[in-house]
Amino acid sequence: MDCHDTGFAMLAQVDSGAACERRPGTAMLDLVVTIGGIVYGMVLVCVAFLRNRYTEALRIDALMVPKPTDATRMINPVIGVLLIAYNTYSLLA
Repeated sequence: MDCHDTGFAMLAQVDSGAACERRPGTAMLDLVVTIGGIVYGMVLVCVAFLRNRYTEALRIDALMVPKPTDATRMINPVIGVLLIAYNTYSLLA
């Protein structure tokens, strides 16, 4: 079984002492997804202050709350800061 098939298989091979290399291109994909998360986090923070049809489509509260209002708009910067923090940590770790 290849070490990249499942997480369990990778753990089994690491435990047995076999070396496991990452597939080529996964580091670039990780970088793109992480930077995309940071950018989306910044957009969510801006959603609290900017109101136009583009930012309204990107609001998290509009996806979760049945009838989003100005009161639920403040969920977006909180989630945005969490996304920025998590993705920055992932980028630096």
